Amino acid sequence: MKKLLLFTVIITAFGWAANAQKKSIKVPAKVASAFKEKFPGASALSWEMENAKEYEVNFKENGKPVSANFDAAGTWMETEAGIDIASLPGAVSATATKKAGNKITAAYRIEKSDGSTTFEVEIRNGKKKSEMILNPDGTPLKK
Repeated sequence: MKKLLLFTVIITAFGWAANAQKKSIKVPAKVASAFKEKFPGASALSWEMENAKEYEVNFKENGKPVSANFDAAGTWMETEAGIDIASLPGAVSATATKKAGNKITAAYRIEKSDGSTTFEVEIRNGKKKSEMILNPDGTPLKK
């Protein structure tokens, strides 16, 4: 029993440390400035590395969850914003729910710096959860 308790404490501490490291990244001034300029009304910020070359900031805008990615020079790459399921294009909803039992549980609009827009949907089918990224015409994209 003592070993189990010790193991639990160690795993919990490791999780806290990993989480603290994830949130304590140094954001270049160019990136922070570009973010403030693009999203002046944002609140509840948290930064992390999306990958080795991109910074991702998670925040709220108009009460909805949003994330935006910037490169190290401060160039905006993409924004992913939570949207109401009812506001999805009909073709996106139709493709996501085509399989019997699929129910959309969350939806996001992804706007990219090249001007394109895609949609990410979270789907539940019984106990199984999955995600899909689709073009506005309902064509699925590979992740």
